[in-house]
This record gives sequence, structure tokens and C-alpha cells, in this order.
Amino acid sequence: MIKPILLLTALISSAAAFAQTPPSPVTAYVNAHLLPVSGAPLEQATILVTKGKITAVGAHVSIPAGAIRVDLHGATVIPGLVDASSSLFVTAETIAGNGTADQNVLDGIDPFDKSAEKALAAGVTTVYISPGSRGGVGGLGAIVKLQNGAQGTAATGAPVGEVVLKPKAGLELAIGLSTGGRSTSLERIGSYESMRTMFIGAQQYQKQQEKSELAKKAAAAKPNPPAPGAPNGVAPEEDSDPTGPVSILEPAADSGSPESPQGQRRQPGRNPGAGRPTQTATPRAQPAQEVLVSALKGDITVRIEAHRADDILNALRLADEFHLKLVLESPTEAATVLHELATHRVGIVWEPLQRSGPPQLDTIRYRPQTAGALDLKGVKLAVSPRGESGLSTRFVLAAAAVAASNGLSHEAALRAITLGAAEVLGVADRVGSIQVGRDADMVILSGSPWDPDTKVKQVIVNGAQAYVSH
Repeated sequence: MIKPILLLTALISSAAAFAQTPPSPVTAYVNAHLLPVSGAPLEQATILVTKGKITAVGAHVSIPAGAIRVDLHGATVIPGLVDASSSLFVTAETIAGNGTADQNVLDGIDPFDKSAEKALAAGVTTVYISPGSRGGVGGLGAIVKLQNGAQGTAATGAPVGEVVLKPKAGLELAIGLSTGGRSTSLERIGSYESMRTMFIGAQQYQKQQEKSELAKKAAAAKPNPPAPGAPNGVAPEEDSDPTGPVSILEPAADSGSPESPQGQRRQPGRNPGAGRPTQTATPRAQPAQEVLVSALKGDITVRIEAHRADDILNALRLADEFHLKLVLESPTEAATVLHELATHRVGIVWEPLQRSGPPQLDTIRYRPQTAGALDLKGVKLAVSPRGESGLSTRFVLAAAAVAASNGLSHEAALRAITLGAAEVLGVADRVGSIQVGRDADMVILSGSPWDPDTKVKQVIVNGAQAYVSH
């Protein structure tokens, strides 16, 4: 298993041998047809990048003296693409067997996955690495920035840890998934009750830990009690008579030599417990329960895969009861509960490309128009291929195009793989749009993102060239 600290180094050192251009203090990309996503399209736009961050955007930007000018000659610029549910870097061993809440996907991934090169060449710069549901509890996912070997080094001034944006970005769960080719209502309600019991147990664990901490603080703050027979808490001189009676507070053992602890007798006036605060034992921390407690506090997003309408509603019930920050993955029958989804304001990761193989009960009622219906209801939407292979991540733009061909507008489709996906992941302050203060993650295209003949010309990550077409 590869530990996170090793992963940070490996992800950087194993990147493809792309052409690398370290960023200058200020770089000005001029004459761009800009689709910033966070605002209206701009013609002949200028984008200023300083130390990996976007510092100015507009049609009339003043370029400082000494800045490096990069003329894009009208090329289309969009934000770096975001895959909100990727299998990139994930190995078969990572997703084998049943998961536990504290299993972190970063501990068992392959940082040398060659699929990352192809994803980056397709314009994908940020991915949420999912451990999968694995029979109910999948563990912790992570958000990773795809970067080349020039990133995260002293040469750019960026810390090495920037390659991982969030190491504990989501707790993966699943409700009601069919097994053995069947899925009854009783089995699905049983799946919900099992999940509910898990969170109730985490609440009890949290109360025990909090009670123990309060007891420790109270014991530490309590003044020391006086020793028995001591005025004002001052212990009297010890009686030198070694034949004094044995203390009834701590009887001597039946056997043992006078020199051994078992054979020692208490002397008058000597009470080792007197004058000391009571020690309260703290229950041992349980890693899986600690993760669940973080989810209860809202520090970790809970991502639940739920396909059937009743499973989707059960996931919403869990969010209501335990105040969870909820994201639903592949809610196949979401169109039948649009009102409930819009009311709860949950994030959705929609999968517009059906997987190969025989039809499954979970997805038998799949409707490709659902993404458009979710968008019209104002639901926070991300689009992802959600493939079982890391190679699927390179088809993020294609997945958005499929959604656009089934009722989702082009503007909403682009947002669903950039800013919308970043909002679902909780990293919209860093990635997903081209605006001041965001990371300089940009994709330079030969034409419209929806033209099948369009090619990726360059990919910029944190202000540095991460990929250039040949």
C-alpha cells in the first residue's frame, strides 16, 4: 500500500514527459476567445497569470512591463476540466473486498497510472478519485490536481502538497444496490436501516468521547483535596514507627516480601491517592468512527450512490436526520423526485454514458434527459463518465456533450464539468472557472468545445504548461 506522503512525491515524479514551461512572475495570454464559465464569453480577452494564480481577466487589461506575452490568435480558452467521480490511479486491490469508513483511497492507488497522461492531454486538470461503494461503505475519496513534473517544486514556488487538494474529500456509501440480479423493496429498506444504524452508533461514540473530555477537564480544574488529618491541606510528618497499622484504604497483599510491592504495608499518614486529581480514562479512538463523526459535523461530504427513487429518498432522509453534507452519485431515477432534490439542495454527480454489459436493475429506468431536467430545477450538477477504468476520465467532455444532446444547454454542460463540478466537490474557490484569485488552470482549444474536430492545443496547470500538442 502506498501511503499519502509517498503519493505526493510519486504523483509528481511519475508525470508524463510533457513540454514544461515554468511560469514567469507574470504571463499575459492575449487575443483569447474566453469561456470563463463564471461569466459571459469574452472576445480578444487577456488573462494575466502571476505565480500560478489568475490576477486579471478582461478585454481591456493593462499588461505590466516585463510580462511574457502569449498570443493565442483567437483560440478558445476554457477552465481546466473537473471529473467529479474518477477511477484514475485506482487499482483492483484498492477496491477489493468490503470497505471501512477510514480507508483512504490515497493509501492504495497507483501513482504511475499512464491513464493520467491521457486525461491531462484531454484537458482534465482536477479529479475526485473515488474508492467505489464496495458493498455499502467504500471509504474516503480524495481530490487531486493532475500536474506535470514541473509542478509542486521549488522552481515554481508551490508547495509539494498542492498536488492533493483534499485528502479526505468524501465518504463513499451506497444504498440499495442490487445483488445477484435482484433488488426487493425489503432489501433496499434494510440497506437504509443498516446505514442509519451506522450513523446512530457514530453519534453514541461522539457523545462518549465528548463526555470523557469534559470529565478530564473537570478533574484537571478541581483543586487538590487535603490529605486525611492534614490542616489546610498540609500533610503531617510521617510516622517513623514501621509497625503501625495497615491502611484500610489499601490493604497489603497476603504474600510477598517486605521489599516487594505486594508485601509492602501502608504507613500511617501515607495515602498516595490523597492530594491528586482523579484520573479519567479516555476511550480509545476508533478511526472509522472518527471519520463518521467528521461526517456528522459536516467536515466530510457524504457521497451516496442511490439509483432507485426510494433509495434516493432514503438518502435524503439520512441527510435530514443526521445533518449530512450530501452528494448523490448516479441517481438514475432522479427525474421522478425532482422537487425533493431541489428542496434539499444536494449536489448531483450525473452519469450520462451507460456502462457496457447486460442491463441492471439499478439502471433499467435510465433516462438521458434527466441531466437537463435537474439543471432546469436548479440542482447543483456535475457530469462525469464514472467509468470503472481510469481511462474513462479522458471522456469528461464527451460525457458533457452527450448530456447536451439530450436537453442540457451547452452553457450548463460546460459548467457541469468545470465550475459546477468544482462546487459539488467543494473546491470552487480554487478551480473550475477563469476568474481573479483562482488557480491558473486553463485549456486552450483549436475551436468550440462542442465541435467534434476541435483539438486540445495546450493545457495550463497552476500557470505552467502541462501539455502541448505536437
